[in-house]
Amino acid sequence: MDFVNTADPKSLNRVGILSHIINMKLRNQLVLAATLFSSVAMAQTNSSPWPTTTPFVGIGTGTVAPVFNLQLHGTADYITLADKAGNPGLNYGKTTRIGLTNLTTGALSTDGGLIRMSDNNFVIQNQEAGAPLILNTNTGNISMSNSIGSTLSMISTKTFIGQTGMIAGVNYATFNVLPQNGDNGAYIRASLSGKYALALKANSDADAALLVYGTNATSKTFSVQGSGATVITPLGLGATDKVLTIYNTDGVHKVLQLTNDGKLRTREVIVDLVEWADYVFKPSYSLMPLNKVEEYIKINGHLPNVKSAQVIESEGLGLGEINKTLMEKVEELTLYLIEQQKTIETLKTEVSEMKVELNKGN
Repeated sequence: MDFVNTADPKSLNRVGILSHIINMKLRNQLVLAATLFSSVAMAQTNSSPWPTTTPFVGIGTGTVAPVFNLQLHGTADYITLADKAGNPGLNYGKTTRIGLTNLTTGALSTDGGLIRMSDNNFVIQNQEAGAPLILNTNTGNISMSNSIGSTLSMISTKTFIGQTGMIAGVNYATFNVLPQNGDNGAYIRASLSGKYALALKANSDADAALLVYGTNATSKTFSVQGSGATVITPLGLGATDKVLTIYNTDGVHKVLQLTNDGKLRTREVIVDLVEWADYVFKPSYSLMPLNKVEEYIKINGHLPNVKSAQVIESEGLGLGEINKTLMEKVEELTLYLIEQQKTIETLKTEVSEMKVELNKGN
């Protein structure tokens, strides 16, 4: 074994160079070891070694080779911190999270956008003020909004436009439009001539295809059934308040008006009838003698073939029917008057003849 001669300068120079080379190799090995350790620590338990030809990279996949180009595999529970009110944090289960932040949002865990897979629940959420986007597949909830108040929300199989949540006590439907900022509700327009803008189909003819509620959203004021039957139920109206008003094309003159006390106002009513009362004038018509009419009235309290007061009060009065009945009685009266006039003419003739005979005797 050779020893270094400390008295020889060349020997000392060779020692320095060798020491420097050894130190450089040791430092490089330490850096490589630190890098590998850091990679293992940051990637939890990455698959190692991976084939250099694989296009897949995994973080947290353990000894299992990744099956995606980039696979993040959560192995630890995600537990949020307690809030300011002292409520304990929530445990979302085994979770993988990806945070998207920038200089504007900040870099905290509550900043920016979040993509999270917790157990079987997939969440995409904008964590900035106003929560413009929340997608939660576990609860079925989806919420999207912007700074001017436009909102789309899907909660418990129900869809809301204009509001991110449900109001207690309101019977919501599958699709709901709840405008904000004083906007109108819904505008639907057909795309082409001959195409409809809105079609409604009831579950059955007896079920409602269209409902209109009052301000409390519990009392129906207007409904249309699948059969076409329409029901109007006014709320808070006085006896003379208008329930239905239809105007002419000028928007000033009323075509039809119905008040809450049951009064209908219109210019004219045309009633279609299958049969009119002219059958009275047919030879086959049996005209009741007046003495029989008198007996009928004494027993029943009303004319023959005319409904009683009790029936009219309970069933109502049909305009077509009552007008036909009235015309029947007018025509019967005409026949009675004709018969009466014939009798009068006969009596007048007989009286004249009697006067002639009396004058002859004088």
